[in-house]
Amino acid sequence: MRGRDAPALVAIALIAAFSTLAPPADWLRGLSLDGLFLLRAELFPASPSAAPPVVVVALDEETYRRPPFRGTPKPLWTPELGRVLDAVVDGRASVVGFDLILPTSVESRLRGHDRPFMLALRRASLMNRVVLARAQYGERRLDPSPGLAIAAGRGRNVRLANLLVDVDGVVRRAPLWFASTEGGDGGHVTSLSLELASRHLDARPVRTADGGVSFGNSPVRGSRADGLLLDFRAGSSFFPVHSLADLHACAEAGRAGFFREHFAGKVVLFGAVLDVEDRLLTSKRLITGPERDRRAPRCVNPVMEDLFADEGQRELIPGVLIHATAVENLVRGAGLARPGPLASFFVVLALAALAGWMFLRWPLGRAALVLAILSAIWSVAAAWALRQGLALPGLTSGMALIVAVLLATAWRHFVTDRDRRTIRNTFSLYLSPAVLERILERDSGPTLGGELREVTVLISDLAGFTSLSEKTPPEQVVDLLNLYLGELADAVERHGGFVDKFMGDGMMAVFGAPLDDPAHAAHAIAASEDILRAIATDDRLVGPGGKRLHTRIGIATGTAVVGNIGSARRINYTVVGDTVNLAARLETENKAHDTRILVSETTARAAGLERFRRVDSIQVRGREKRVTVYTLDATD
Repeated sequence: MRGRDAPALVAIALIAAFSTLAPPADWLRGLSLDGLFLLRAELFPASPSAAPPVVVVALDEETYRRPPFRGTPKPLWTPELGRVLDAVVDGRASVVGFDLILPTSVESRLRGHDRPFMLALRRASLMNRVVLARAQYGERRLDPSPGLAIAAGRGRNVRLANLLVDVDGVVRRAPLWFASTEGGDGGHVTSLSLELASRHLDARPVRTADGGVSFGNSPVRGSRADGLLLDFRAGSSFFPVHSLADLHACAEAGRAGFFREHFAGKVVLFGAVLDVEDRLLTSKRLITGPERDRRAPRCVNPVMEDLFADEGQRELIPGVLIHATAVENLVRGAGLARPGPLASFFVVLALAALAGWMFLRWPLGRAALVLAILSAIWSVAAAWALRQGLALPGLTSGMALIVAVLLATAWRHFVTDRDRRTIRNTFSLYLSPAVLERILERDSGPTLGGELREVTVLISDLAGFTSLSEKTPPEQVVDLLNLYLGELADAVERHGGFVDKFMGDGMMAVFGAPLDDPAHAAHAIAASEDILRAIATDDRLVGPGGKRLHTRIGIATGTAVVGNIGSARRINYTVVGDTVNLAARLETENKAHDTRILVSETTARAAGLERFRRVDSIQVRGREKRVTVYTLDATD
């Protein structure tokens, strides 16, 4: 990664983080939490735990079908509600909440009809064990009928039951406090859920500095000014749901023991559990489970099986179960904690920077594989953290990674790799692939400079080429020469060397540079054998009259200067030195000794002397001592 890529990486990480954490992406954070609930349910299913502290009394489809409720409008159910409320209170429920608002009364026409319910409310109110719900819809309020509110103790036992809906229409949080001009904790009064939890715990809730709640010195995890982030449990059977019709029949039968067994010490919530009424979309929408599983022990009436025709799970759940979840979380003192905005930003920023760095630095295939593995690890870790009560940025991080990868790939394509493509396209016809890769790995263009290193130099020449050119049309000469030189170059590169240059019908190749190769002498010999074998067997490499081409090869091993040599405007990666001169002399000596390959003694010993036959000792210009030369036995 070049120096100019560092600012680009910072910009990529910042753009990825801001784009996924800015307010317009609020829907993404909600969807991320929903996905984590599903992932937690699949990877870390909840183990059986103690019975929840909340029980639901449901105004369900069964209630509408059984007498005395069947065919009767809901405002006329007050005597039956009073009968069940008395039985629940006598069953020693810790507190009873009504997520059920009866705004109208028939008292004006049927005097005394509501009396049983009002007496039950009055009795529970004096015991501080009942809370009624009311709702606020803009400027419109929905309150219990005045008689019921008075019986329940008015404001002391009536609380707002509104829920908080995110920008995508999904309920993920439950309110804790509502602003009030009627006193309360700092001008705030408790919500329905918080009031029920505090009475169950017999502890006064205190509003914390960040708008959350604590009971004494025990803050509730996940509670903030924007509500309690709800920790929903998978499936439909977590909270026992009793049918109002069955409980009414149970109370009429005088089975007080049933109520003590199932309601003692519990928060009891009355609410509608109907197919079409009071159902909301929550972050539990992916883990709701079939509603047939949502059953509780029966007292008198058997379950109406035809109520559960749909075996599939439904995204929408009754509002009373949302309140039940909020109460359960508050009683445990543990909703879902969320990293603060700054912490979330740095987590996402770090992940985006890591992804950007990999896609700027590594080959794309390797970067994609490593990122996929890291994403899987992060997903599992986020699901495990949710099991511990911490909601990490899951899908938000994933989207940030996607943004970072797209930006890094674009930068690499249009900026970083553009220079590499320019170098590759410019020098690929002049340099071997090994040399070209070395230049690209340096992340810079070729520069002047070299180094001393031991190499083996191979020089070949096509014997009789002048005569061949005079007897053959130019076009055929060029085609034959290109084919011949191509075979030579392939043999050289196949054995790890590179073609330094073509010299008319000759070639100079180098082994042992630019990449280290301890067996460069042996590889040069192997390449020369391939060259001679191709010329002897390839029917395309023939001159006029079908005459085979004849090649002479000289090979020398020794120290040479290897590097980029030339001027500031034109350079060549080449090898210079006495070793090159010796290889050239050996190539010409083939004619005098009637051989095809002559190698220096240094080359023969490095490649395995037993393979060679001594030919002669020759005097090389510039050297005082004579040079012993060898040839391969197979080329005699």
